[in-house]
Amino acid sequence: MQLVIADLFEVSQPTVCRVVHRVSEAIASILPDYIYLPVNKEECKEVSRKFFNIAGFPSVIGALDCTIVRIASPGGKDAERFR
Repeated sequence: MQLVIADLFEVSQPTVCRVVHRVSEAIASILPDYIYLPVNKEECKEVSRKFFNIAGFPSVIGALDCTIVRIASPGGKDAERFR
């Protein structure tokens, strides 16, 4: 993938690698400002209970963008592949 991006932007693969690394570090550095997950068993149980009360999803302790999307399996032989 990095070679394709390097060719697309006419830079070297090591340059792409450095940019990906720097951007990843920048995102990771602000992670605690935007993402929080429960840290102890009781908090996990409480958050999981709230998610279940809202959407009926068991054993959930977090969601991306505060969005929960129910995905219905098509069933049949491809059910696991779909999931």
